Amino acid sequence: MEQVLDRHITIDPTITHGRPHVAGHRIRVQDIAIWHERMGLSADEISTDYNLSLSEIYAALAYYFDHKAEIDRSIPTWPWSMPYGAITL
Repeated sequence: MEQVLDRHITIDPTITHGRPHVAGHRIRVQDIAIWHERMGLSADEISTDYNLSLSEIYAALAYYFDHKAEIDRSIPTWPWSMPYGAITL
């Protein structure tokens, strides 16, 4: 397991298919980026909705912006691959 961006973001090949995620959770950096950048949720809303600390949210966003092109390429465009809560019927 690789510890990235202090203690909040981790890359582990056995969790989330090796994608960067919030340590101790199965929430990927790309999920937080989608919720914040594409769906317009604030850091406070994400923190409340997913029981994450603000430092975890901001660490994920910092990691996202440091690796934006790579992460954006890895985000599928199919609706069923969106993060939990991204699609409402």
